[in-house]
Amino acid sequence: AGKKVAAIDLSNKTIRTSYALQKHDKEYQPHLLAA
Repeated sequence: AGKKVAAIDLSNKTIRTSYALQKHDKEYQPHLLAA
């Protein structure tokens, strides 16, 4: 169960990050977040 929760949390984080990049793409530096 722990691994599933971790995977869901990681997925949610990825989704939020992607949304933030799309919403504020001119304010972010994607190549810095890729690391």
